[in-house]
Amino acid sequence: CHSTDLFLTPPTSGGNNGLEDGENSLDEGVYEITGDPSQLGSFRVSSLRNIAVTGPYMHDGRLRTLADVVDHYSSQIAPHPNLGESLRDVDGDPIRFSFTADERDALVSFLETLTDESFLNDPRFSDPFR
Repeated sequence: CHSTDLFLTPPTSGGNNGLEDGENSLDEGVYEITGDPSQLGSFRVSSLRNIAVTGPYMHDGRLRTLADVVDHYSSQIAPHPNLGESLRDVDGDPIRFSFTADERDALVSFLETLTDESFLNDPRFSDPFR
């Protein structure tokens, strides 16, 4: 989902992230703008750059920590007709990555390395409304 040098995906190509099944979801995502049924339940994929300082996570902020995000992709991906291809097995069912605690911690540690402190503290990129 987070491809390219900027670790992001164009807004219309990410697919659903499995937060909710297709029957119980109230948020239509990108579909509300495009009207394209294949985008029902899909959301803009944020960059992973500086991800450790941008929580809460997911389109609605329901996941508080990066560990929560990794846990979601480890065992909580819900079925959805538009579930992203990288989150489905060959039968179309949600993949369960089943990360161990050590793997989860390693993944969170990696994500934290994508934080650019010099960028975050550079006055040239500070509040433009000051």
